[in-house]
Amino acid sequence: MLRATLMYDQWDRAFGGCLEVDERLWGSTIHVAGEEYELSGADLRVPIPTAESASALLSRGESWALRPGLTLRLAPTSAVVLHEDPLLGALVQVRGSTAARSYTVLVRDDLIARVTEALADQAPLNTVPVGSEVSGWTWIRAVRPTADSAELRALGLGSLAIAASSPLALDGGLQLEGRLYLTGGEPDIVAPDTATIILDGREIHRPHRPEPSRQTLNDQIESSVLEQSGLGPSDLGPSDVGPGDQATVVGAGDGPGDPQASAADPGHETASEEAAVAVAASVRAGSVESRGSSGRAVTIRLADLYLDPGDHEVLDEAGRTVTFSTVAHIRETPDSGGRWSSVLDALAPQPANVTQTTSVTPVLRASGALATTLVPQGEAGRIRLPPPRQATGASSLRMLRSRVWPNRRALVLREDGSLVEVFPDTEPWLGEIGLRAATVDVLRTVRSMDPRPVLFIEYAARAARCIAVEIPSDAVLMPGQVPWMPATDLVGAVASATWQADPSADAARRRLLSLALQQARSAPVGGRQPSDAGRVGSHVGRQPGRQPSQSGTRTPAAITSAPAPAVFDPRDDVLSDAWAQNPYDDVLGWLCERRSASASMASFAQAWSWACERYGLTSIADRSRLAISRLSDLGFIEPDWSRHRINAAPACLIELPASSGLLLLAGARPPRLLERIVDDEDANEAVAHATGLWTIHRRVQTIDDLPAAPTAIYLELDTAHTPDALDGLAALGVHTTADPASRILASLPAAAEISNSAIHLTASPAQDIERRRLSLSGTTDWSPVSHDSAPGLYRYRLVRGDQYAWRATPDAPLLAVTRSIGVWLDDARQQATSEQLRRLVHHTGARALDASTQLGLPWPIRRALTLRTGLLPTPGEPPAGTALDRGTHHTYRNIDYDTAEQVGRILGRPLLH
Repeated sequence: MLRATLMYDQWDRAFGGCLEVDERLWGSTIHVAGEEYELSGADLRVPIPTAESASALLSRGESWALRPGLTLRLAPTSAVVLHEDPLLGALVQVRGSTAARSYTVLVRDDLIARVTEALADQAPLNTVPVGSEVSGWTWIRAVRPTADSAELRALGLGSLAIAASSPLALDGGLQLEGRLYLTGGEPDIVAPDTATIILDGREIHRPHRPEPSRQTLNDQIESSVLEQSGLGPSDLGPSDVGPGDQATVVGAGDGPGDPQASAADPGHETASEEAAVAVAASVRAGSVESRGSSGRAVTIRLADLYLDPGDHEVLDEAGRTVTFSTVAHIRETPDSGGRWSSVLDALAPQPANVTQTTSVTPVLRASGALATTLVPQGEAGRIRLPPPRQATGASSLRMLRSRVWPNRRALVLREDGSLVEVFPDTEPWLGEIGLRAATVDVLRTVRSMDPRPVLFIEYAARAARCIAVEIPSDAVLMPGQVPWMPATDLVGAVASATWQADPSADAARRRLLSLALQQARSAPVGGRQPSDAGRVGSHVGRQPGRQPSQSGTRTPAAITSAPAPAVFDPRDDVLSDAWAQNPYDDVLGWLCERRSASASMASFAQAWSWACERYGLTSIADRSRLAISRLSDLGFIEPDWSRHRINAAPACLIELPASSGLLLLAGARPPRLLERIVDDEDANEAVAHATGLWTIHRRVQTIDDLPAAPTAIYLELDTAHTPDALDGLAALGVHTTADPASRILASLPAAAEISNSAIHLTASPAQDIERRRLSLSGTTDWSPVSHDSAPGLYRYRLVRGDQYAWRATPDAPLLAVTRSIGVWLDDARQQATSEQLRRLVHHTGARALDASTQLGLPWPIRRALTLRTGLLPTPGEPPAGTALDRGTHHTYRNIDYDTAEQVGRILGRPLLH
């Protein structure tokens, strides 16, 4: 009989079993949920679904017959320690000694008092009721390893006990390869608490800690022994790795998508590096005997000592030595390993009406892709969007930009020779984060003027200078009107000023100024009287594509005085100052410095946990999957779920819509890139010159007073020297791309067209079928059914991951979909309650979109909306007139009406305004 571990699927909020696979089971055939499956070295853990209720599973346990003579048994429990598996995306029960820095504990409510006493060093505990899926149980989050005790083991929580100390060893850090670490990410030293430690010839003084405390227990974690018999990561070459080691690291490196991938492939860690991860994990799990003092181990954080780059040696009083090296940077320019052509590498539609008679390749739920991303086995799992064509010079920027500094005026010469003054607005989403740029989006500033605008002019009166941008005759003007005021009295000064403009605009300038001078001579004295030459109305609340009011009221004439600057309520979740202790910045810089700017998900999880623990952010140390999701939404990384790897996206500057001409830095950004963009003495002359041609704005987003993303970096270009600025960016390895949101959304099929894009299944993918069901209380669950011929969303429990299919009507085909789009299709089929009608709420004037958190948006849509600001969505306020709680919606900002309508068409849901 084999012992199963408990697994909790955080997506479905469902419990189940899990088979731990070792080399003894390789080649064995098992039967799971009606499916016959052969185990191999590619399998670390195999989820085992259960038909029992969560309460019955926890209190009575369950047995599964995997094959004749082989049974898997999950024992009943009253308290259990779990840790997030970065590959399964689920919480899995921990057995043996500690193997991580932070855990989640599931405990029966009647034992909470005893558990609180056993974990007194961590009071107050972060407790959360499990909820409707099983009553009488409670989650305890962010639990750290603690001192061993009889009570701890009596409760069944022995996995939280800190292991006995081990010989001198390195642990954690931002490891690039072997014993090479990133400066600022030096590894911790793990040593017996009685040891004297010498670093580079000098003793490390540390305070005496006779008794465990909350702080010491936060430091005394993860006794990672990489040097059994004097060996370290760099000593474990390919010849030192046996079959058992290979099995331990498959999920961390290659994954089931490519079990035979070569260690020489630059997209994968070397065998020695993966073996080091495996040995460290096995020692922490107690599967390898550790030698050394029987006292408690302590951790010394070398990253807090600000060591210089170079070689370092650590020595203890017993003469044991470990060495490592640090480097400030490796790359001068970003690298994405050549895997991705653009930050826009969303999953694009597959050719229509593909029929699949057998199961399609399962796509992991976390990818969140749409139905069209599922492809038959043996074919490529990703279909790329074509990258935007790169051009040189100013032509690679699509947006017309100009600058209007304070105390200067924005003027427009129109095709009839009239000169008017306009008043560029700060976009609401920028005003809320305290970002007021001097650059302006010309077409957004002039909109649909009549007569047509030809030249946009920044006029500096004191310097008697005009900087002009020509508006091409074929440019599509934006709908709506803007406030303007006649500037006839300035015609003479403008005509005699020094002009700076593209030579191609000279002819238009001379012709229009001649007309303007003629009009000025015939104008009444004063020259700045209201004119009926054009009509204006506030453009607030009018979005591109919306028709103006048809009430019949006359639009007001030109204004007679400048409008007052807009006032915005500042957001308290976005900081204008840098956050020095931001683990997102640390792990992103680490990833971009690694070989091929790539890492396994297991390595990423370790780096993330260490970075969070270093800064005392234990509550998010076990949330590496959430970190991956956020980094992906923001365009910094491209997760490869089939190979269980994280890859840096190409470095690029994104032209944000409705952003006053700002550009967002996305993709790979190694530490050296962030240094060079402000270094006016850079060795590259183009870079050194360009650093004076842009202004950098930094913002840090927080959620629950914790950093929620890497520092957002916006560039404001000197529009008078745009070609030079772009040359400097190109020398840095950074290219520009325009409006990724529109391109991503345009690649996705509307819900009404899903049948033309998704794979048609002619047979059920599995015998174990569940159907999504809406209860009378409004909650949803999955109910076992015997067939999938009725309309609805179906789930099939497969060994390598759940698969989903959708049937619109009894006569409609069965379509392979992912869960993220399937729940929206099924939700639209259900009775339209008031809450369901509010799945998508667009606030036209505020340019914001509220999306239901209950359903969650598919990943391509999330990325598209997020890349309109470079900021994550925030928990939204409940819509007026409803009893919904705060947080039932996520609010995306800078979403115009057309974009919101497009999202609604893709998801098959009408917008509520």
